[in-house]
Amino acid sequence: MSMLANAGRRMVFWGSLLLIGLAVTEFVLKFKVMIGLIKTIFEITIDAQYPIHKMFSTMMKNSGPDFLTLLFLVLCIIFGVCSLLIFRGPIGGLIAVPIAIVLAVFSVGSPLLMRTNIIEKLKLLPLLLIACGNSLRFVASLKRNKTKAPSAKTQPPSQPYDPFRINRGQ
Repeated sequence: MSMLANAGRRMVFWGSLLLIGLAVTEFVLKFKVMIGLIKTIFEITIDAQYPIHKMFSTMMKNSGPDFLTLLFLVLCIIFGVCSLLIFRGPIGGLIAVPIAIVLAVFSVGSPLLMRTNIIEKLKLLPLLLIACGNSLRFVASLKRNKTKAPSAKTQPPSQPYDPFRINRGQ
């Protein structure tokens, strides 16, 4: 395996793990807050005898961006797992690059996900790692297909590994 493909594979691996870790952590924190909000709105709706559709419209009007944030985090978790397990070939990696770019653009455009804090902007690093790593793997696969494999006649004869030079005189 070439150095370029190996570097790309490692970038995708660590980017995927980092994306899954960050997305799961933020999802758990935001989900606890949303469950409290949903329970409160649901209890008020039941006590006041409001129809269910009014409850959903009120909930989406007041906390719709939070639901979109949860949906985005679920998509990040799914994308991280897919890029770790499914997008292993050069074509799958090429498919993963635009997905990572779209998720990064949505992350930058969302005010709930992207604050002015530097730590919040570091969440783009896993998406950048996945996109760059898959690009490197694709370029390495193109380069590998054009080069011819050396024939068996040109390879030097293999010698057994002798770390302590036991068979030196033979």
